[in-house]
Amino acid sequence: MRRLLILAFISIIAFTTNAQKSASGTKRIKISVAGDIGITLGDYSAFSVLTYGGDVQGEYIVSSKFGITLSGGFVSLSNRFSEVSLPSFLPALAGARYYFLHKIYASLQAGTSFIIQPRNTKFALSTGQGNEFTFAPGIGYQFSKNLDVLFKYESSNKNGINFSFSGLRIAYVF
Repeated sequence: MRRLLILAFISIIAFTTNAQKSASGTKRIKISVAGDIGITLGDYSAFSVLTYGGDVQGEYIVSSKFGITLSGGFVSLSNRFSEVSLPSFLPALAGARYYFLHKIYASLQAGTSFIIQPRNTKFALSTGQGNEFTFAPGIGYQFSKNLDVLFKYESSNKNGINFSFSGLRIAYVF
């Protein structure tokens, strides 16, 4: 079901991208596909050093200085110990970008992360089933029309357990 929702989200944004152009002919909607890599922080850092994943993000350009974002993705943790199974996360976030200069911007997103629990494990470090509040501030730079890099901190909390990471989102922009 989650895969179907993500596919529907991607399809709707991809369909509307070509139709959304401003009077000047520039795109009003940008779509990017990214890989994320970072250092695990918070309560999971004792069990994992590396966090990795990917996401799809849409950005609606409101003005030359401001954009509204929606994103969905997958975040996983590398595991230091084979006897401990760590959950993965599906973040669904909405937020904004403010462009300080033509290529430098600040980003802030908030939303929820759905927890995917491991199965058939000896021991699972877990926050329980369901979802958790997530926020992700960052500073980014657009190297070119198609390459966007964001240094971000992403944090999720549930039942007093914190999963967070600090790292890079390297994106190809369509």
